[in-house]
Amino acid sequence: MNRALLFILTLSFLSCQAPKSRKANDSYFATDSLLVRQLTLLDSLRPSLEKSAVVDGESETAELPGEKVDWKSELDFLKQVNLNDPALRGVYQVQTSGETKTYTLKPEEQKAKFPVKRFVVTRYPSGVVKSVSAEVLEQSPLFFSKRDFSLEFGQNGKLQDYMIHQEQKVQGADTVRVELKGNLKY
Repeated sequence: MNRALLFILTLSFLSCQAPKSRKANDSYFATDSLLVRQLTLLDSLRPSLEKSAVVDGESETAELPGEKVDWKSELDFLKQVNLNDPALRGVYQVQTSGETKTYTLKPEEQKAKFPVKRFVVTRYPSGVVKSVSAEVLEQSPLFFSKRDFSLEFGQNGKLQDYMIHQEQKVQGADTVRVELKGNLKY
């Protein structure tokens, strides 16, 4: 009787354990973790932000004090690049060259509706992320949007600046080109 009880308790214990995490080679770069770390850091350090925007050739620049910057909103574009979505498993070619890792949508996946066409991560020799860039493309018969962005980090892991370049075209309207740049001052 005791053996049967011990067996049942052992099975119950084993079935309650968390599933093993994926192996490193089964996952891509964790943009969601990068975003959470940066938001935590930015909310605590509150750097000021010099932000410039160019919309169809007209430019504007503003400097925002750290306590007025909504970092979650500023970096919201990074949420669009979640390479570890289960639907994306195996759709990117991964190439490593020195400290740079490039994720490129495989040729046979180009016609699919995966918006992130290319994603590049460069690290300092210490392993800290130096830069992240992506090319995001979305289109339909009525709509076209291309967004390129890059983020640059210091050796201490703090975000230094970012750039977003976007072209958007809706059928029957002119193409709108927007470039946003943000420079952080700690």
